[in-house]
Amino acid sequence: MDNLEKENNLQKQNFYIFLDFDGVLNDIENMPYLWKLGGFFVDDKDKETFNPESIAALNYLIETLKSEYNVNLVLSTTWRRWFEKAKSVLKNNGLEYCGEIDKTPKMFLKKRAFEIMSYLQSKNEDHNFVVIDDKSHLPKYFKDSNSIKTNIVNGSLNMSNMLNYIDTYFPHLASKNPLKDIYEFEKAKYENASKDSITDDFENSKK
Repeated sequence: MDNLEKENNLQKQNFYIFLDFDGVLNDIENMPYLWKLGGFFVDDKDKETFNPESIAALNYLIETLKSEYNVNLVLSTTWRRWFEKAKSVLKNNGLEYCGEIDKTPKMFLKKRAFEIMSYLQSKNEDHNFVVIDDKSHLPKYFKDSNSIKTNIVNGSLNMSNMLNYIDTYFPHLASKNPLKDIYEFEKAKYENASKDSITDDFENSKK
């Protein structure tokens, strides 16, 4: 990071991304090795732990927010028990974030929401953050604008729900980010729309 970039970051507001792993960056349906859940048996050099689309969606969020905020990635996952390994596996699986990675405190017999709120309180922040997690209790504590809910069975983070989140709560930033084209999401939507149109035309021709 050069001096100009450091100066620009000092002028930006902080934005915190609280990241779970299991159920967010992977799910049971798309994970070939279920023993990797939890991270205990995963080697820190492993490159096949997380869903590439989930990592791409996370990278897209970070790059989009960077134009306006100083983005801070905070691990709220249980993987943070092996913090150095968790960071290494993230990088080896394609995370493009270059800043320092932090973690929430471990609070005995407290739900994850309280650990996240404790961290936010320590940073004097109550607005600029998003929690990405599959835990069912989190929506009770955080507004839709501060949370992205996923599903550990078959609904890990993807470009569709990420774009929906950004287009809804950061529309002014979404229009600036060219990564939609890099990830060919718009192309995929167009191709799917074309297929649907062809199917509709075929069905109409039989009537």
